[in-house]
Amino acid sequence: MVGNEDGYTPGRDDLTRCWLILYLHYVLNLWEEAWRKKVATGDVIVIRYADDVVLGFQYRTDAERFLMQLRKRLVKFGLALHPAKTRLIEFGRFAARTESSVVKGSWRARIKN
Repeated sequence: MVGNEDGYTPGRDDLTRCWLILYLHYVLNLWEEAWRKKVATGDVIVIRYADDVVLGFQYRTDAERFLMQLRKRLVKFGLALHPAKTRLIEFGRFAARTESSVVKGSWRARIKN
């Protein structure tokens, strides 16, 4: 296979990425749909691009429960969430009124300071 000096190999890397996306469809998307129907008490939105995902929950309790159960599910598949990229952030029209909406190191904390 031919690759460039950065180690990128057309074909192999693209195929690996494709398999990862298909794998995540099973590990995350199908499970999330079932979780939403069986467990969630409020609205849930999912925005996914390749291997990145942003989830929105109407209720904080749903978000906390989902995060805990997602971590357990990922362990079963030998996967884990990136600790620096995973966090709960309160947002919406009432978020600015509560202290918990300011997450240390988040964009909100930088704007308020």
